[in-house]
Amino acid sequence: MANNLTGDFDVVAEFALPAVNRVLAAMHQCERLLHSIAVRVDDNPPPGPKVPYPTAVGVVDEFGDAIANHTQLGGKPVLPGANAASDAILARLGAVFNPGELVATEGTITPSNLQGIAQLQLFSPVVSVPPQPNSITVTTNVMVRYFPDKNTAPLAEFMRGDVQITAPMNKVASGRVHVLNIDFKARDAAISFTPSYTSTALSAEDLAAISLCLQNGLRTSFLPSSVTLPSSIADVQLKTLPGAVAVLLNLNSHPAAVASVTNVFVGGGDDFAFAAGRDYIFQTLRPIIDNILSQPPQNITITFGYHFSFAITLNSASFDLQPGKILLNIQAHAEPTTHTWVGGADFTVGVEFFLQPSGNTVQLGVRNVSVSFNSSLTGAFADLVDYFTGSVSATVKTNVLNSLDAANAFAIVDDMFNTDTNLAQFLNAQLAPPDASTPVQPQQISLIYLASDILPAGIILRGLLLLKPWPDPSVEYEQVPANTSVPLNVAVGEQDYSALKTWIPGGRVDQYEWSQQGQTAPFGVDPNKFVLMMSPVLAPPNSVMARTVFGYSPFCLTVRGTRMRNYGPGENPQPVVTRFCGYRRFPVVSGVVAANLGAALPMMALTHPGPGGQVVVTGHAAAQASKANEPAPNLVVHFADAKSAAHLGALTAAVKQNKKADAATAVIAVLQAGQLAKAPFVQYVSYSEDSDGKWAKLLGIKAVKAPLTAIVTPVGKVVWQKEGIPDEKSLATALDQHLISTGAVQITVPRLNVRIGQPAPNFLFDFAAERGMPLAKLRGRNVTLVFWKASAGASIDAVRTLRSTGAKDTGSVLLAVNDGDATEVARAVAAESGFSDALVTDPQRTISSAYGVDLWPTIVSLSATGIITAIRFGHGSAESEVAPSTQVAPKR
Repeated sequence: MANNLTGDFDVVAEFALPAVNRVLAAMHQCERLLHSIAVRVDDNPPPGPKVPYPTAVGVVDEFGDAIANHTQLGGKPVLPGANAASDAILARLGAVFNPGELVATEGTITPSNLQGIAQLQLFSPVVSVPPQPNSITVTTNVMVRYFPDKNTAPLAEFMRGDVQITAPMNKVASGRVHVLNIDFKARDAAISFTPSYTSTALSAEDLAAISLCLQNGLRTSFLPSSVTLPSSIADVQLKTLPGAVAVLLNLNSHPAAVASVTNVFVGGGDDFAFAAGRDYIFQTLRPIIDNILSQPPQNITITFGYHFSFAITLNSASFDLQPGKILLNIQAHAEPTTHTWVGGADFTVGVEFFLQPSGNTVQLGVRNVSVSFNSSLTGAFADLVDYFTGSVSATVKTNVLNSLDAANAFAIVDDMFNTDTNLAQFLNAQLAPPDASTPVQPQQISLIYLASDILPAGIILRGLLLLKPWPDPSVEYEQVPANTSVPLNVAVGEQDYSALKTWIPGGRVDQYEWSQQGQTAPFGVDPNKFVLMMSPVLAPPNSVMARTVFGYSPFCLTVRGTRMRNYGPGENPQPVVTRFCGYRRFPVVSGVVAANLGAALPMMALTHPGPGGQVVVTGHAAAQASKANEPAPNLVVHFADAKSAAHLGALTAAVKQNKKADAATAVIAVLQAGQLAKAPFVQYVSYSEDSDGKWAKLLGIKAVKAPLTAIVTPVGKVVWQKEGIPDEKSLATALDQHLISTGAVQITVPRLNVRIGQPAPNFLFDFAAERGMPLAKLRGRNVTLVFWKASAGASIDAVRTLRSTGAKDTGSVLLAVNDGDATEVARAVAAESGFSDALVTDPQRTISSAYGVDLWPTIVSLSATGIITAIRFGHGSAESEVAPSTQVAPKR
């Protein structure tokens, strides 16, 4: 029977909109909702018979990630079809064999005629309740990069704004697999894009086309959100109410109308409120009554001059809900077994229960037991009432408590109200990724009761919605071709950088900040684009940066954004700031010179300026050689001593005076080990530590007496050299005479063979003497891999630091993977440095090559599920200057 609290339904859970947004943020974190997507857009269907034709087709790489390089997204969209059954990559990515059977459309599609490539970053959505009955509005902030196909409608290349979808809360539930579908593909959905930024102006026609394309894409390219219902739920409906979203549940099958629920009972300070209707409560509590009534008659004895004995029989019982209490009324009869002349009497026992919130459930407690007789009771029994009442109350209370235990009443109440076994189970089912894979950072929704209200219509329990602490943002970038037909750099081959795959789980990015070697402030700050247009930003024509090649230093992306706290009242947003630093490199010598050298190339130092202006070394990498048909730069190499290291600015100043705009030139300072940390940092200088004479051998200089400056052509020929402190004037004159045109020398950013969000490649390591085990056996524990070399001091420092900071974390494992040193050398250095028990030897570079390591230290973090969660290059680098916001898990 319907009531004014839960209508026709057994239970109703109402969620305040901030709590709904927290659930959506959790879905965003678990990648149930997209955060990055690259798609082929074709809303210009061919003529002929109408067939299911998707407007947008997502394109992913072999790891299943959105493709950041827009040049790899060309061509018409190709549906997987039968290829998915035979193609290992398509099958691994969860491609559907028969998509035409699943992606159907409703009604006629009006094309927007947009056609091209779109890359989008989608941030955590938020909901609101519009005036339309039982409708909901979902707003998602997006950043977009768009490349129209030739001869199609142009749009702005970069856009940021809100995609807003208002649609009825249509639901198709159950069926043979008992599934809930939340479908926003209804024909009457209103979809719009409201820009806050566009790189070029959009006309009203442009905005209409974008909104129409979004609508067509939603109808033709996306399946509804579906989830299998828990077995404890017979039916579920969704409804919007003023300021809340309601989940209407029937735990037993019976007809129920959505319109019967109209009461908004979630309070202003609540995340959620869970209401159980009167009839459902009584039906659930029925076994308790049956057990109480099944008890045999009880005998009680009272003394009033005589000893009177009575047999107590329980005739009927019923529950009632009254303000603030659950009342059990038991109709009973007392019949004397001695002194029968007193006669028998009927009476009523009232047992008052209360509910005490206890974490994710409530405890049932007994407050009062009362005994009442008919006020018209007469005769001898009337004289015994006061004595009888006290004795019966104590006896009945004991019997009721025993009956509650026997009827398993406490478990019944727990099952009725336990959030983990009904509502939270339903909500957590929404966090499973659509392809059933394990999320990189699993999330869990917990519902905690804080208060209870007992009303005649039912029981309301109020509480908080909690999430696990948010994971750190995932910050990464990669090089992509510059989107320009006119190269701005003729000497330095810059590319653009895309942070398409960067995201804040459960939040939004508000600003990207790009910084590099020697700069105290970001050179690029952009609140609207995830792409750094590197060439026009860093290297205007005829500038020193257009001719000077520099690298082997941190190239950092700082992400600033916000997200709501994982618990607490309202939205309560918190700032999030995280930095990731990769590094840029360039070919120091040509591949031909390197091949003729016949030995390992010199080691370059990964550097940045310290707080006192000195050089800080954070890692080491082997100098890069150019590939075939790719140019290497001219070199100004200075072999420094302690005195000349303070005059390196003269080298870059001389290069700045060079008038050959097409002669790429790199300035390299070569110092002995131990000297570098004492040298002042100079921007545009690349540094190298050389204690074994590799630079002299590389350049063919038989005897180097520091200080010495040399000019080296791209083919490795020393064409000028001079001893002593660098002299700007004489060096500038020599550069004018000897620099050679090079063409564009490519600056590159190395990437590993592994990706964040993917399983870590497995390998064997010794966990004890001559006893090996695979990395996969460490599932269940967080693992940190540190790749190090004996010749790279910063990498040894990194192992020591990580070992020290993680010493108290018994649930984590540190593995120090030595890269390429002889086993006996690796063991000796590890023993001297105090981390022998963490050592993994890799003399043949089998492990390092699999991971793609070429800088030491490279630090790879793995979750307890074996998924890569973070990648760091260098130790103590600039990325540590900004840390993510810390969170404390709430006490339950």
